[in-house]
Amino acid sequence: MRARPRGSSNVRSLAFLLALAATTSAQAGTLSGQPQVIDGDTLEISGQRVRLFGIDAPELSQTCNRSGQAWECGKAAREHLAGMISTAQVTCSGAEKDTYGRLVAVCQVSGVDLNGGDGRGGLGYCVPPIQRPLPS
Repeated sequence: MRARPRGSSNVRSLAFLLALAATTSAQAGTLSGQPQVIDGDTLEISGQRVRLFGIDAPELSQTCNRSGQAWECGKAAREHLAGMISTAQVTCSGAEKDTYGRLVAVCQVSGVDLNGGDGRGGLGYCVPPIQRPLPS
């Protein structure tokens, strides 16, 4: 059996860590493209789910009560977000993933911030960040 030079396992370990870091950073960062709207606060771009930072919208199957009448607020929230996007390209930037593996990001379409509360039409809520800075 041939002896390995000293430090060769360190080189392999370093190469592995660099490859792992490259994979992780590829998962975060900036995504652009025509999204599929999943629900009122989640998009999918090129197979990657994106959660709109600072927004909480009703879940797709959720119903709400308006003047004693149930209505499908979850579907309305998704339709509203889809209407904001239409067929435009969306650019999302984020640095962290949530517990479901979605990139938590700030997204824009034609210069309009999709995370902004004023454009939500009452179908989503701005939630304060959990003592974290806005994703860069």
